[in-house]
Amino acid sequence: MSSKNNKDLDVENELTGREAEEALWAVIREAKSFTADTLWGKVNIRMATILVYLGVLEEGKYIWRDTAFEENRLYHRYTDRKSKRAPNPKRAAPVKPRSPALQNMWTVMRRLNSFTPKDVEVYAGTPEVAITSVQASNYCRLLLRTRYLKCVEKADPPHRLPRYRLIDDTGPLAPEPRRQPSVFDPNASRHRIPEAW
Repeated sequence: MSSKNNKDLDVENELTGREAEEALWAVIREAKSFTADTLWGKVNIRMATILVYLGVLEEGKYIWRDTAFEENRLYHRYTDRKSKRAPNPKRAAPVKPRSPALQNMWTVMRRLNSFTPKDVEVYAGTPEVAITSVQASNYCRLLLRTRYLKCVEKADPPHRLPRYRLIDDTGPLAPEPRRQPSVFDPNASRHRIPEAW
């Protein structure tokens, strides 16, 4: 992933909402093949916003993932270039998450082929929802223990953070830690007990 982070944005001229979707779609139509990083380098839009819109386009069958790429990024190819206006697939009525921070981190994990806690911290943060390195690391470890994630590269302190891959994507809502030693998955309406370390 790129080392660029949200602080590189021109916040005063940042694109949001429908304007952001139009800017992203214009790049996608010209690029044909692209990554989230490609889009991030061409538009003044936060990574979290980009990842959410890519998820909407993917679920609406406007783009698809090329699974041949194993790097820490998603490779997309658009499937419908007829529309000059940005697709705006009808979204199901959103379910309000219990924790916006967890939801942002889970969304990032679903859109990246692999990631470190630092990737999650950087890409999930927004002006409204701050993500700390401790939050990102703890959530990654919890999802590893509850078998949502697989560690694909072990940490080598202080030079390298662990790298994870999501192996059990149960749906769009973030699994939630509960007071008892369990995680509640709102997508499956069930609890998971963390594995002992």
